[in-house]
Amino acid sequence: MRKVAFFTEILVEDFDGASRTMFQLINRIDQQNFKYFFIYGGGPTQFRDFHSYKVPTFKIPVNEDYCLAIPQLIKKKLELALDEFAPDIIHIATPSLLGFFALNYAKRRNIPVLTIYHTHFISYIAYYFKNILPLVKPTEQWMKRAMNNFYNKCDIVYVPTKSILTELQQIGLEQDGLKLWQRGIDTQLFTPQKRIAVIFNN
Repeated sequence: MRKVAFFTEILVEDFDGASRTMFQLINRIDQQNFKYFFIYGGGPTQFRDFHSYKVPTFKIPVNEDYCLAIPQLIKKKLELALDEFAPDIIHIATPSLLGFFALNYAKRRNIPVLTIYHTHFISYIAYYFKNILPLVKPTEQWMKRAMNNFYNKCDIVYVPTKSILTELQQIGLEQDGLKLWQRGIDTQLFTPQKRIAVIFNN
């Protein structure tokens, strides 16, 4: 049985677009062939019937709907729990403090790392810094360096579209690790059979 340690900031279904994508995978886990250990910040104390570990968090000032996990507060305990689980692969959802903790742990233990590029963080910078425009460019440059530092150390980075893949290459991500994984459409949910006729009266 393949053992996977799955790291994510928030483990709540339908919390946002990234969570919905993530739960499309989680809800399809083949528990006959895979054993999962979920390590996360926001979410339930115990996640379903999976082995799970909830990490301390704090609220993000610019968006209080989100929290940030702080694994350094329980570093030794978390490392012991991971060593006991002995993962074959590390799956990281977000290049956060928790994500970097997972990456560094994996590199020290020589465990392969995969991640899925869920959120195009650079596109949010201009919005969040719209009232302090001089910080936009420096923050974008810092973000690009951080992305390279994180993603180029992962063995596989699954990317949703060709355009995002091209942009990530332009930022500096290495081609070898980037794999195109395009999203599908649920044809049972999005079907002409469920269309609603709208009649406009003039």
